[in-house]
Amino acid sequence: MTKVEVKRVGVASVFKIYLILGVILGIILGLLLVPILSIAPTTPGIRPGGYPTGLLPLGGLVGGILLGVVYGIVAGISGAIGAVLYNLAAKVVGGIELDLEEKTGLEY
Repeated sequence: MTKVEVKRVGVASVFKIYLILGVILGIILGLLLVPILSIAPTTPGIRPGGYPTGLLPLGGLVGGILLGVVYGIVAGISGAIGAVLYNLAAKVVGGIELDLEEKTGLEY
């Protein structure tokens, strides 16, 4: 068994992973909300500008996809901030220690 320590993580690589995973998860969750977002324009009430409340007619599908993209961007930024904080903390207290074991043969 080999012990290794993660001294630093790449901020850009963490951002990319969180962005992609966030967009995928966000689109899935956003599309699950399509029925709710589609009903929203029919809810009663008028905003002061005279526009109906809720999303406009294309709001269901477009809103679901847009929600996913926004979720991915926020996840990417959050992951990058987390990576920066990890790098700062690892300088002070040391990185995360991992015990790695090399597998041989077809044990995967």
